[in-house]
Amino acid sequence: MKELNRVVEKIGGVGSLIVVAEGPDVSANKRFMDDLAKALGDLPEGLIRYVDYKADDIRKYYEDHFLYYVDAPDLELFYGRLKKRIDYEKIKRTPLFFDFGDEGDSTPPELSFDDIRDRNEKHYSAPISTVDDYYGGEWGRMLIMVVRPQGATITIDSARNLVSSVEDVVKKLDPASYDPRMTVGYCGNVKSTIEEYDTLKHDIFSTALLCVLLVAASIVVYFLRIRVVFLLGAVLCIALGWTFALTRIVIGYLNAQTAFLGSIIVGTGINYGIIVMARYLEERKKQKAPLESMKIALEMTVRPTFLAAATTAISFAVLLLARIRGLSQFGFIGVVGVMSCWVATVLILPVMTLETEKILRLVKPRTAPKRQSALFELASRISAHSPVFILSSALIGAIVALTVVWKFAPNAIEYDFTKMRNQVSVASGTEALEKRVSQLFKNSMTPSVVLVDSIEEGREVCDAVMNQNDALPPDERRVGSCHSIYDLLPTEQESKLPIMAKIDRLLSQEWVSTIKGDLKKKVERARKSILGRVLNVDDLPEALTRHFEDLGGHRGAVVFINPRPGMLLSDGRNLLKYAGTIRDVRLNDGRTVHAVSEAIIFSDLVEIIKKEAPYLTLASLIGVIIFVLITLKRMKMSAMIITGLVWAVLIMVGIAAFMDIKINFFNFIVLPLTFGIGVDYGVNMVARIHEEGPQSVAYAIRHTGGAVILCSVTTIIGYYVLTLANNQALATFGVAAVIGEITCIFAAIVLVPAIIVFVHRLKGKYDE
Repeated sequence: MKELNRVVEKIGGVGSLIVVAEGPDVSANKRFMDDLAKALGDLPEGLIRYVDYKADDIRKYYEDHFLYYVDAPDLELFYGRLKKRIDYEKIKRTPLFFDFGDEGDSTPPELSFDDIRDRNEKHYSAPISTVDDYYGGEWGRMLIMVVRPQGATITIDSARNLVSSVEDVVKKLDPASYDPRMTVGYCGNVKSTIEEYDTLKHDIFSTALLCVLLVAASIVVYFLRIRVVFLLGAVLCIALGWTFALTRIVIGYLNAQTAFLGSIIVGTGINYGIIVMARYLEERKKQKAPLESMKIALEMTVRPTFLAAATTAISFAVLLLARIRGLSQFGFIGVVGVMSCWVATVLILPVMTLETEKILRLVKPRTAPKRQSALFELASRISAHSPVFILSSALIGAIVALTVVWKFAPNAIEYDFTKMRNQVSVASGTEALEKRVSQLFKNSMTPSVVLVDSIEEGREVCDAVMNQNDALPPDERRVGSCHSIYDLLPTEQESKLPIMAKIDRLLSQEWVSTIKGDLKKKVERARKSILGRVLNVDDLPEALTRHFEDLGGHRGAVVFINPRPGMLLSDGRNLLKYAGTIRDVRLNDGRTVHAVSEAIIFSDLVEIIKKEAPYLTLASLIGVIIFVLITLKRMKMSAMIITGLVWAVLIMVGIAAFMDIKINFFNFIVLPLTFGIGVDYGVNMVARIHEEGPQSVAYAIRHTGGAVILCSVTTIIGYYVLTLANNQALATFGVAAVIGEITCIFAAIVLVPAIIVFVHRLKGKYDE
């Protein structure tokens, strides 16, 4: 990150915005690009560093120096052809020359450079494909303009400012006035950054609204009281206010990992209020006074809800140890959010509930008909009467899940990064357009960057990079090329100068000036390109060198490293090997310089996840287990809760493996969160059974089980809405979390009660 900041400070990053004009009228496309370049040049200083859309200066430079960029053997071949033709012309001009017509072959030797040009075109072509000097393809039906920002575009605000300014200029030019069929699109990492951010933002707000509506509906269906929705909603709003206020003070912003925590906090934090309200209404239905009912409710729920909140907070807290800042911030906000919800539930919900009771009773004096749930009745019967069947089935399921996980584990990391992108962008948006545009670039659109202190060091860095790459087995090499400003100069100039000197002497003969026609143009072009010295960096045109300049205008301050052509960096395996080769570049004098790019950052994320995910997951599990043991102080109760949790997590992982849901830097936190939230349900069930006695398993399932399932439903809603997101990484997080919720609630409602019944039967203390 330190090196990244240095790159941004010195060259402003390597981001770009690419404007793409498409239309069947090639001349209209060209006129539009010319006018756009002029209009962008009139924008205020400090916004755009330069625009690049034509290669006329580059073409002129290479035409003026083309002999320098021809390989030495071809230069000798050129000399031989030129000498033959000039000798012919020379003889032809002598008085003794006589044309025998059909009796002899008087055809002059052909002076063709086409084959030589084709073989050496790689040495003197523009960095982007051209159509009549304009950057583009498809025979001119698609032209592009690369807009380089003046400063860094790694922030959303700066990127948005650049894009909106360019879009305003395009709108004023009115592409339809050039050709009604013309369309203008945008791509490049500046545009894709904004698109990913806006999509994530839209996903967050849309899923949050859907989450609130579905959670409210589930609460109304269960409690059959609208007021409960407002009471729990008010408590949640207060808790969220505390959470994000503290986040603002401590962190100051939200990121891609933390921005969607609102839905998770709503789905999880409301659980504590549901448990309290369910117990309160249960006591009120027994015709007890509001204050007495609330005292009983708090007395019976404060401890288990605190344990549930604390274990969830521990799962979040483990993420504070992550080296990825986004994940550590996720952990901080999660801890604050969960505990804020519990504190608000205990301190504010009782007061608000009792005050509203003074205005309108929550439970009417008459006795309402007792509702029976077929689901709870079935669960209570199975747990109470068939514990052996449940435990046997659970054991078989665990063995199957363990087998699936064992086979899946070696390929558990998600290396296909296209599955973590915005699916709309991949299909038809910025990324789809960028794939087409990338075909026009001779090198990568997003190369890795190395800062160098001098032009000479740039050449040394490239030599070191290629040596490191060549030292690997051929099938392990992932670097395609490395370019310093020296690579713009011709190679082997010293060996070419004597050949060019021979050509120059040949063309300096006095009579050569009398040559006319097409031959004269070829001769003049060849002679003009001979300077009699080696070319240096100062001879290069600005159109070629400005990409190698820093913000201070120093030439050669940057080196660019490109991945191997045709290799997809969206494949994480390629990415890791590529980044591993270039991350640290060791020079001959013992110094090490560092490459920086988006690819290396992604590689670091993958490496961190591979190393830290197992430790963070294990730390979360151990932390939850220790906290449960210390808090409950009852080994048997703790063992039952932990057994249910471990089984639920194992089944969850097995199902996820069967569905081929792989670990990425978004969803790997599902396991730590499941440990904390999964304990929540088991704790409440075991606490109620312990309160009523081992004979009350069926009763506890029918009463507390309903509230626990509602808690799970609200949490599932919080996760489910994430599966609807366009961001595929966010969606896989939601899917994995929903699976975990379902397995945890099954363990709490069915498996843990069955364990209790089975254990007490062994002791002869359970009476059916």
